Amino acid sequence: MSWQAQTWAVEMGKRYELEPGHRWMLTILANYADPEGHDIFPSIATLMADTGFGENTIRRHIKHLIQCGLMAYGNQDAALKFRAGNRPKVYKLLMNPQDDTRHAGGSQSEGSQKSHLGGPNRGATVAPKPINQKENQATCRSCDRDRPDSELSASGICADCLGIGPHSAAEGASYREQIRLRRLAATVGAVP
Repeated sequence: MSWQAQTWAVEMGKRYELEPGHRWMLTILANYADPEGHDIFPSIATLMADTGFGENTIRRHIKHLIQCGLMAYGNQDAALKFRAGNRPKVYKLLMNPQDDTRHAGGSQSEGSQKSHLGGPNRGATVAPKPINQKENQATCRSCDRDRPDSELSASGICADCLGIGPHSAAEGASYREQIRLRRLAATVGAVP
């Protein structure tokens, strides 16, 4: 266990804004690292016991950490003490940028890309809503009023009819009163 690797893992989790599961996996793996972040080779079963995650989740988190540039495959000779069929993979934390040899060599013209060390690539941003176009309108299945698609639930009912809209309190009270009067009339035998 290395406090240097643990500290680095916590800081990288913050800097890269990792999801909690990825942060937990990085911290657990740092627990097995030497002070330089190398020679990490716990088995999947050990990681399952330490994290509480399933096997596929562990593999997915490790793959994500490698893609983010926080980890890489390490020197596999460190696990030679295990039998050939039971050797775990060896990983290393990329605590120093020069540790990352994945992007060494190649040129831009050959199609390689520069390493992105400022954080994970977040992809395209969401485009703003156009201001010169009307939203698509749809009809509420309950009240037959035209509403923007964004105001309808997945079942096609507006927020007012569901009782969660801004106008639903007054309308809902009158609707509940109508139902109460119908039930009262039905028990008495007279229908209004």
